[in-house]
Amino acid sequence: MIARIAALLKMKAPETNRGLLFSSGTTKPTDGSDGYQTGCVFMKTDGGVGTSLYVNEGSVTSSAFNAIEPLESITLGDLADVADAYATRILETGTYQSTASGGLAISSANARPFTIVSDDAGVATTGDIRVFLSRTLMTIDKATGTLNAIRGQVKMLDGIDTTATAVVVSPITGYIEMVGTGARSLAGHVAAMRATIEEGASGTTTVAASSFYAGLEVTLNSSRTYAATGTMAGIIVNTAGGSSLWPVGISLNNCTIGIDIAGAMLADENRTNKALVIGARGAAKTVTFASGTSKAENFEPIQMNFACGGANPDVLSTVNIWQGSITHTSAAMADLRLKWTDLLTTVDKNCTDIYIHQAELKLTGSPAVTGEVAVLGLVLDGGSGSPTNSSWRVINCTLRGAGTPVNSAGIFINQESNCGNVDAGIRIQAAATMVSAFRIGAPEYDNTPTHLFQFPADGTSPIAAGNYEVHGGTKVRISVLVGGVQYYMLASTEPTTQS
Repeated sequence: MIARIAALLKMKAPETNRGLLFSSGTTKPTDGSDGYQTGCVFMKTDGGVGTSLYVNEGSVTSSAFNAIEPLESITLGDLADVADAYATRILETGTYQSTASGGLAISSANARPFTIVSDDAGVATTGDIRVFLSRTLMTIDKATGTLNAIRGQVKMLDGIDTTATAVVVSPITGYIEMVGTGARSLAGHVAAMRATIEEGASGTTTVAASSFYAGLEVTLNSSRTYAATGTMAGIIVNTAGGSSLWPVGISLNNCTIGIDIAGAMLADENRTNKALVIGARGAAKTVTFASGTSKAENFEPIQMNFACGGANPDVLSTVNIWQGSITHTSAAMADLRLKWTDLLTTVDKNCTDIYIHQAELKLTGSPAVTGEVAVLGLVLDGGSGSPTNSSWRVINCTLRGAGTPVNSAGIFINQESNCGNVDAGIRIQAAATMVSAFRIGAPEYDNTPTHLFQFPADGTSPIAAGNYEVHGGTKVRISVLVGGVQYYMLASTEPTTQS
């Protein structure tokens, strides 16, 4: 009879005849009641949300009816209870494999298979709101493998391409959309993606060698060759539309080192390794000037501006805006050239001024400077060994090209009219033996200039006016100071052999 009734109801016959499978009423059976099979469903006819449907999770001799929660009230904790009980994944769709049709099928008709849509219902929110929260508690050391509270992955099979510049492929995307054209005020931290590390207020954290502790880590795991006519970078700061630009591409605040180029740098024919690139050799970055703006158009791609504040550091201290070092001690390299800068400016059109370097040191007020004051300080230290070189110079000035103007100068010293008295345009000091203050020509005394000096006309300082006859020809006298006393050197228009 039972089997016949079950067949008519299109259900499986009970495996045991003792106990009810379904029951209803206004009073839920009390815990410990007899006569209800495990899994028996009780419908409370006067119940409400969360109190209308119960299931017996006890036994046939001792029932325990618990409410069946509606889907909107099921928590991750409830699902975790299932995971704890059955040692299975809480939620999984499809099969974890690398072939098509193994996972949840996505398409234009099923573009958002998992969606959480929320809003504030027009009521101001307070406190910390986390629409989706994933939290993993570590209570023991981890020695192997990875632990990701959230991981996004896109896997592209061999030969699969992206075929249009508008395509976006990203395992995880943060997106802030601000609509409207009205004025907006932003305070606090507003970011499409945010990474935060929080540690205790004291103590020491040691980061092991070859390890990373970072707010953001960008890692490339590949041995491929990349032919990038577009941009390939660990971090790209870009715009997607409109005329607005980021005021600052990357802002570094409150860090000991702003940028650390920590990887190995290798030399090769193509100069592959570069720490900083703005343009490149053979691929200049074009600087565009507009015409007719009636405004100064200046270009300063690298700006550094500092001001010293605080109090006297008590011991001798130094501010170096730019500090660096090259050390060559590993092995002899006869074909190696060492240079700190290699700068080239090429001009083929009219302009006003051309400088490779322009530096100005300006003193305001009446500061007491107990050491040296110099726009350029150079030291060439030969050490205590015996270096070999035939062109040992602190400053090496080369004039090149047949088009070099005749009024050019290797070194030009100019004292402006509003400058105070200056003791010497060039001062030569020798605390050791200096064979010659000036040496004309190459070491072999060839390549010498036509004239030793070039002075203004007779009567213009330092050439004293008048004709001073000592022997044949016209003579002038050149004013010089010897021991602070004025003397004269005589120069004649005619060579003489007179003693």
